[in-house]
Amino acid sequence: MTDWVDGRYAIHKRGRLWRLTITPAEADWWTPESASQLSEEHTEIAAILDGSKQLPTSELFEQAGSKDPYRVHAAITALSRVADSWRPDEINQRSPENRVTSLLALKSASNIHNLGRTVAIDPHDWVPTFLSDHSATVRFEALRWICDASFDDYLPQVDAILDDPSTNFELFEAAIACKNSLTGKPEIGLRDAAALLARVRDS
Repeated sequence: MTDWVDGRYAIHKRGRLWRLTITPAEADWWTPESASQLSEEHTEIAAILDGSKQLPTSELFEQAGSKDPYRVHAAITALSRVADSWRPDEINQRSPENRVTSLLALKSASNIHNLGRTVAIDPHDWVPTFLSDHSATVRFEALRWICDASFDDYLPQVDAILDDPSTNFELFEAAIACKNSLTGKPEIGLRDAAALLARVRDS
C-alpha cells in the first residue's frame, strides 16, 4: 500500500510503501484452498491484462470506465497494445472520458519502463493533440503526462494555459504544479507565491 503522507502535489519524498501480511493461523477466514483459488472475475481480469483474452476495443473502453481499478488497469494495458493504429481525428470523435482513456493507453505504450509493451509510441506525436483538447479533464491528464515525463519543451504551452482566462481552477493548479516541476522546483508544488501574485494582478 502507498501513503503519500503530505497533501502537496510536489514530489516531497515523504511518501511510504507499506506491506500488509496475514498470519494464516490467526485468520479464521483463511484456508489453503482460498489462498490458491482465484475468483472468476480475477481470472478474467488477469487474462485481459496479459493479453490471453482479447476483447473488442469498444468493450475495453467500457471496462476502462469501471469502478474496479484492477479492471481499469487491465483495460488500459490492453488498449495500449493497439494504440499505434489510432489517429488523432479518430480520437477526437470519442467522448471526453474515452479521450482520457486513449491518452492513458498511449502514455502506457510510450513508457520505456513498460516492459510488456508491444508497440512504440512517440509522445510528441500525441501530447499537443491532448493539450489543445476542449475538455479540461483531457488537458489535465496531458499536463500530468508532460510533468511525469519531464517534457520541458512544452513550457510555452503550459504558460498559455496559465494565461488563459477560461482555465478552470483544477487545470490552473495542475499547470502551476507542472510548470514548477519542469523548471526544477517540484518541491514548491502549488505554493509559488510569485507566480500566483502575477496572476492575481493580471487585469
